Amino acid sequence: FSKPAATTPKRIKTASNTPVASPFRISQPNSPIVPKTDEEKRLAERIEHNRAIAKMKLEAKTTRGLVVNMGVSWYKAFEKEFSKEYFQKLANFIADEREKGVTIYPPPNHVFTFTRMCELNEVKVVILGQDPYHGPNQAHGLCFSVRKNVPPPP
Repeated sequence: FSKPAATTPKRIKTASNTPVASPFRISQPNSPIVPKTDEEKRLAERIEHNRAIAKMKLEAKTTRGLVVNMGVSWYKAFEKEFSKEYFQKLANFIADEREKGVTIYPPPNHVFTFTRMCELNEVKVVILGQDPYHGPNQAHGLCFSVRKNVPPPP
């Protein structure tokens, strides 16, 4: 009392062989595209922003705390660099030196201060300082700048 084996092999469900009501169906060819409302656009932007922040928190672990407190637009632009070998070596070197007690400026939470001052698409010119500040409380992630109530070096 056994059934004979099926002669037709099973097929994988795809959009082309799935009924219209199925959640596997990608889209109706003649369905109208409804534009997103302003609220939906803001929500989508907020979701993307939160996703980038979550990825940045994970990145902080792989870069041993080097990539923290970064502006989202800058993070998205540099994201691929953080997993590259040269950046991982740099992050490990800096973390190892800090663990040995070597003073490195700016402190980890100020390394990317510049990225929080404006969005990447607003940048017209980038000035890189050639003489980094090397005293306590001087360097804070912006070239030619010190924090409030800190005298600039001579």
